[in-house]
Amino acid sequence: MTRVITTELAAYRAAAAELPLSASLGAEPAGAVVVVPSLAAVRWAIAQGAAAVVVADVSSATSAEAAEVTGARVPIVLARPRLRADESDSVSARAEQPRHVVADVVATPPERAAAVADAAGWIRILTGGVPTVRAVDPVGLALLDGPRGEAITLTVASPSARSRGASLRVEALGEARVTIAADGTGGDLNVTMTTSAGALRAPRRWETTERHALRRALAALNGGPVTDLGDLAADLRVAEALDG
Repeated sequence: MTRVITTELAAYRAAAAELPLSASLGAEPAGAVVVVPSLAAVRWAIAQGAAAVVVADVSSATSAEAAEVTGARVPIVLARPRLRADESDSVSARAEQPRHVVADVVATPPERAAAVADAAGWIRILTGGVPTVRAVDPVGLALLDGPRGEAITLTVASPSARSRGASLRVEALGEARVTIAADGTGGDLNVTMTTSAGALRAPRRWETTERHALRRALAALNGGPVTDLGDLAADLRVAEALDG
């Protein structure tokens, strides 16, 4: 039984309660899984003796902040609702190498970097490597190169008055077409694979982002691999290059 420390995040207290065989709420951070609101609090949690850290929100993070804590001596799990690790692992296992990738992001200026980073993350997963930015147009169009020379286009637009938060759609074109669509809240993530036999939509995952993040942190205590910080830093560098 591992203690989970989360003082102000009710959703994580509920998630811990849903894992009664492996987690319990506690008050002392030493040796516990500590949930923090942002990357800025990671060093504090480590200094308090946390055995693992869950970061609840990385929407305002920068690549420099992520790089600063990459390589920390404890596992650090990031909650990214539009880029859930269970979905990305499934897509990575099933997707074939694409020839072309098209990504569309709709976001307000404050949400832009985080949404573009999530789109860049899906591109990274679909192509098997971090893309590089070749050219950026001020109107919101960017051309990227995949790790094997895949042609990638990414557009960023402002939302309409009816839109609720940022959304993204990433489509990989090859022998099969893989489409990932995430809504403004990140709660509805749709993955569809289309082949000559038809379209297959992945089952919706009902587990909350918070519960999934806690389970990954608990698994990491037993040696499970966690590359969240390095992945986030790479994705944010792509997003920042578009604004640079």
